[in-house]
Amino acid sequence: MGAGGRYPKPGRGRSRAADRVPGRELRGSRLRVGRAAGVGRSQVGRPESRIDTLPQPPFAAHDSAHERGVTDGSPESFAGGGVGLLRLVHPFPSALDGIVTGAIVLLAGGPPVAALRLALAMVLLQFAIGALNDIVDLPIDRLAKPAKPLASGSVELRAARATLGLCLTAGLVLSAISGPGVLAVAVVGVLAGFAYDLRLKGTALSWLPWAAGIPLLPLYAWLGAGRGLSGFFLALLVMAAFAGTALALANGIADFERDRMSGVRSIVVVLGPTAAWRIEAGLHLIVGVLATGTAVVAGGLAWGPAVLLFGGLGLLGVGLVLGGGGSPGRRERGWELQAVGASCAAAGWLAIMIASGAL
Repeated sequence: MGAGGRYPKPGRGRSRAADRVPGRELRGSRLRVGRAAGVGRSQVGRPESRIDTLPQPPFAAHDSAHERGVTDGSPESFAGGGVGLLRLVHPFPSALDGIVTGAIVLLAGGPPVAALRLALAMVLLQFAIGALNDIVDLPIDRLAKPAKPLASGSVELRAARATLGLCLTAGLVLSAISGPGVLAVAVVGVLAGFAYDLRLKGTALSWLPWAAGIPLLPLYAWLGAGRGLSGFFLALLVMAAFAGTALALANGIADFERDRMSGVRSIVVVLGPTAAWRIEAGLHLIVGVLATGTAVVAGGLAWGPAVLLFGGLGLLGVGLVLGGGGSPGRRERGWELQAVGASCAAAGWLAIMIASGAL
């Protein structure tokens, strides 16, 4: 698939998850799980999967102290809980979104205090979305990713819920300081993230919140800096929508085996990883052409911003190759590189357009 990666063929071998599932029944190459206790749809309303139909213990009721997240009071236990909370909120994409938000506010001429406040608000809102993601995924993660904080018991569910509520509230309050327009964009962005977590993740529409949510980030920062919209800025929103869709595909490719094992019909499972990668590459190519073309038209290819723009596009290309095959870990690194590259390219493009007077 362009990068030479190979994926395990479905239906070959016996799934490890099958060996841990009570009451499982293997027929041919498929794991059959009987419905129990009236379970048909997951408790959070997402489409059912073979793992979702397993009888699961109530989220708030676990048998062991470890599963309840009870510590022995030692520094090591508290440190482990802190690391677990950090992993719960997905620090990499959250921090990246915060950095990009602050950078755009500064590029747009906003005061440093506003840049810092809005960057922190964005990080907190992303923390809330990340925490909800792991809360919703707990039944699947117990089997497919048992080392994750909630699944392993290093973070208890009530702590995750408290983290979600506190981060969401603080992020919205910090956003509201910049006015109702910025707050409205923040609310729409959170709703897009929650829609992904609660309903669209693991469906053929899983790309939609990414396509809608990624453009909201530069809009949030731009309005937070007190700037108005123009035709060229709308072009940035279109490019961000394409990039968001491509990043959604890259993320789905990284999770391909887990989703297929879980019976989750993500867009990548539906299309197949090879077709998904080709679409992803095509979308990134469109973004690169649009970014370069609009920068040339604006006549502002200054050396520094141009290095940031084309360096970001180069990183994006490297991430695309890494994400095209190999181990899930390699594909995860590829997705992360693509996210960093897209962020750098966006910042470089904005700097070029601002310097040329187009924005």
